[in-house]
Amino acid sequence: MPTTEQVTEALKGVEDPELGMDVVDLGLVYEVQVEDGKVKVVHSLTSMGCPAGPMIQEGIHDAAAGHLS
Repeated sequence: MPTTEQVTEALKGVEDPELGMDVVDLGLVYEVQVEDGKVKVVHSLTSMGCPAGPMIQEGIHDAAAGHLS
């Protein structure tokens, strides 16, 4: 079972391609919960209609899921 710290560290690998910074350092990740084999990440995007939004969300999902195997 991963820790919240491990998941948060993995999320630092998810970058907003328009800004060249990761979602954690940008302050877009508000909360990470790990409970009963599930990971919940509460986050936002840099703006409404962010063109990179789907790619960023997929990166967040993949980073969190990578710690559940």
